[in-house]
Amino acid sequence: MPKTFRMTLVDNLLITLAVVVASFALFQVPRNVDFLNPIGVVIEDLDVTDLAFSHFRNEDRFAYDTNVVVVNIGASNRDRIAAIIENIASCNPAVIALDVLLERDRDSAMDSRLVAAIRQFPRFVMGIRVVASDDAADDDQVTTVRLPFFGTQTSASLGYCNLVTEGEDLVRTCRETSLLEVLDGDTILSFALAATQLFDSTATQRALARGLPTETIHYVGNLESFTHVDVDDVDPLTSPSSVFRNKIVVIGYLGDHIGEVDLEDRFYTPLNGQYVGRGLPDMYGAVIHANIISMVLRDDFVTTLQPWQNAILALILVILNVFLFTTLYNRYEAWYDLLALVLLALQSVLLLWITVWLFGSHLFKLDPTLSLFGIFLVGPIHDLYHDSLKKLARRFRIAMRRRPRTSPSKS
Repeated sequence: MPKTFRMTLVDNLLITLAVVVASFALFQVPRNVDFLNPIGVVIEDLDVTDLAFSHFRNEDRFAYDTNVVVVNIGASNRDRIAAIIENIASCNPAVIALDVLLERDRDSAMDSRLVAAIRQFPRFVMGIRVVASDDAADDDQVTTVRLPFFGTQTSASLGYCNLVTEGEDLVRTCRETSLLEVLDGDTILSFALAATQLFDSTATQRALARGLPTETIHYVGNLESFTHVDVDDVDPLTSPSSVFRNKIVVIGYLGDHIGEVDLEDRFYTPLNGQYVGRGLPDMYGAVIHANIISMVLRDDFVTTLQPWQNAILALILVILNVFLFTTLYNRYEAWYDLLALVLLALQSVLLLWITVWLFGSHLFKLDPTLSLFGIFLVGPIHDLYHDSLKKLARRFRIAMRRRPRTSPSKS
């Protein structure tokens, strides 16, 4: 192996190692240093594929969902919720799914009527929560299930309403869903999957057969993509029974009335039109569950690269860029700065375009964040290495060679 080639190879390997270390540091430091934590929140909340949903998606691919009806309970008490359930049940729906947590008993008369309404309908899904105990250490958390106040007195199926969110409490973005959890050997389905299990068990098994810990939610749309009924309109006399017949009816909170924005149980989603510096959360939890149900029934899942696969992609791009930058530096030194800048800009735009195109056209999701970090760092670290560090190392070696050696003393 020629000496020049060997030295170039060593230089490139050292630069690649430095880029990898720097990229890792830029990812981890903002998340673990308090005063930099806002930067970490922004990094976690950015996802380029959101652009495919909010700005570039093909609306022709997303038909109006006819299987799911979303019903708003508004500020109803339990007696009114019971009446809503009774009215819907009289219209022969396929499934009723209640996205309301009933963890504590309140008024005995209202509670009794609500339990009776739930008990009378055989294909009912009750929302519950899976929580980690507050007093357990992070490495030894105990996860428990919060059952309704009436326990298992009904035949209703149970599904956890927890949504997978990114960011802090005030900036909760919901892009993924967990379809099931295993606690103490027992399998608990998510709220959405428990509903689809009662409606179409074959579609549910197809979803579970994918075997992924989380699924990227392929949103069909916000509330306008589903038949929706407000709290005052759930009455057999005013709403035709065909609205609910043979449908999955998701009952949940959508504000005091549909159209009124309330931050309770409301989340950011990729459909939010304001991609950066978002204003108000754009979707209620019940509508997110409706989207998950729709995705499972349509068998329209997103193929998502795992974090280690994104890391391998980033490493490949970094290695290629290091060798390319070195070639430009050695052969076109006079044009190096301009060529490096153009190369960086073209790669960044191309990578972002490919990411959005793959997601929008083929439902294939990759996370380019780490790759972009690596590509941006190759130039500065390459220049720092060749213009400063390498020269300093050479001067240090020369100085060490010229250092006079002391002869051993004679006794």
